[in-house]
Amino acid sequence: MKLALVLFRWFPHGGLQRDCRAIARALAARGHQVEILCGRWDGARPDGVAVRVLGFSGWSNHGRNRRFAARLGPVLERGRYDRVIGFDRMPGLDIYYAADRCYVADALATHGTIYRMMPRFRAIASLERAVFGPEQSTHVLLLHERQGDAYQRVYGTADERLHVLPPSIARDRARPPDAPALRAATRAELDVPDDEFLLLLVASRYRTKGVDRAIAALSDLPAELKNRARLVVIGGDDRRPYESLARSLGVGDRVVLLDGRDDIVRHLCAADLMFHPARAENTGTVLLEALLCGLPVVCAGLCGFAPHVARAGAGIVLDEPYDQARAASALSRSLDRATLARWSAAALAYAQATDLHGGIDAAVALIEALPRVRA
Repeated sequence: MKLALVLFRWFPHGGLQRDCRAIARALAARGHQVEILCGRWDGARPDGVAVRVLGFSGWSNHGRNRRFAARLGPVLERGRYDRVIGFDRMPGLDIYYAADRCYVADALATHGTIYRMMPRFRAIASLERAVFGPEQSTHVLLLHERQGDAYQRVYGTADERLHVLPPSIARDRARPPDAPALRAATRAELDVPDDEFLLLLVASRYRTKGVDRAIAALSDLPAELKNRARLVVIGGDDRRPYESLARSLGVGDRVVLLDGRDDIVRHLCAADLMFHPARAENTGTVLLEALLCGLPVVCAGLCGFAPHVARAGAGIVLDEPYDQARAASALSRSLDRATLARWSAAALAYAQATDLHGGIDAAVALIEALPRVRA
């Protein structure tokens, strides 16, 4: 088949982007003609997969995305694709890979009437309805079992259009045989002694993933624990407000902000706890990557993959709505060597007994099997 995979922007280290690349490569390996169409591409291009950059125009993200979606329609028509698979919400899709939470449901829960009158809300809601509206036929690949609930509450999307995938964690994210050596070397590079607790947060968008919450929780620890804990954040964003926050809370020397990188596994091995107090998190791939490496987790309850942490018995899932005092208390209770050792063993046992890798293969099988729905 001739397949178009479409998204607004591709950049390194994004979870959606990694999944798009993995699915494109898997489809190409099965003999399909695969082309990725996007508005912007940053980084190296995948081997064996064509990439076509259509460009962006407009002053705002939602304006650029809306114009890209409008520009895409004629391109798809001329391309005569057998299937169009979207990784962002937009019209004209046969299949949508649902890497995002329901935007309208979140907006209704957190914003008032004035916000819902703004151009940004109207633009994104229109793109979302083009996928999930009851008048549409697009099939949706969901990334966890709770994800479809919000879409069905807002749009009444039919059950038969929703297909839940298993997680799709890359197999190279599992704990390697040389994990102890990686742990020692990485902690030495970060200047974190063995008797300190290394807290890890992987976040390409600092506010969304709760970096400020993590810094505040660190500052709220009892003095004895605070002086033996270090928060390492990996991911590209504007560091200045968060460095300023850490200094103002007296933990400037306890917080390390690093650029996004591919060698996440060595940092998962080096850490003692993953702390992920996100404000929004459709899935939370890093939570399962942590379990695969035997790294305990404390995370926000809204994370799509939080139930895996709870079922594994490998940490603490924070109640929603998020409460800073409860989060700091949970973090304090977690920083105990015996507790962390017990959670680590539970994480490794759960990862060994649970399919955390099959999502890409399942997505490919559905792309091949589901019918074309575009006119």
